[in-house]
Amino acid sequence: MDNIDLNVLKQMADIKPVEVFESRPDYFIYSALFFSLVIIVLILFFIWKKYFKKGKTVKNEPFLSIEKLLDEIDSLNKNNGEPLKEKWFKLSFVFRKYLYLCHGVNSFNLSEKELSQKLFKVKSLSFFHEKLCLLLEKFEENKFSSGNDDNLEDFYTSLSFLKTLIKDSQKEGDIKNV
Repeated sequence: MDNIDLNVLKQMADIKPVEVFESRPDYFIYSALFFSLVIIVLILFFIWKKYFKKGKTVKNEPFLSIEKLLDEIDSLNKNNGEPLKEKWFKLSFVFRKYLYLCHGVNSFNLSEKELSQKLFKVKSLSFFHEKLCLLLEKFEENKFSSGNDDNLEDFYTSLSFLKTLIKDSQKEGDIKNV
């Protein structure tokens, strides 16, 4: 028996005690990883929103309808004591809305020269390109005019041309679904 006890004692001496220590959970590391992932996702979302959703337009805005454009032209046709310079400005805005609605040309932030170059590329307006460029030149001339009524005939000619252009687009169904 002594031999067995001695073997057991030797084996027990060879066994090293297991060191038990409490490891506290690393909440700080996990929370830092979580917040860094959230920040990375937010940065990627804003980059995606800024660069890849740039061309998205708002659908069915109330100012983008043919009937509204025709009503605006009719209101410009009335003589309500408004200065001619203001009427030219409003007519220019109606023209830009027409281009956006019917031909998909976003021209609200373009100058008349840039718009003229852009209109040259639009195939559906190639027939009217010369008249449209003359209309843009009239907008440019009257933007800085002193407000005298010398160009009243040009204004009403431009007004009637734009009105017939809008009505023709309405008949032919050229209106883009915005």
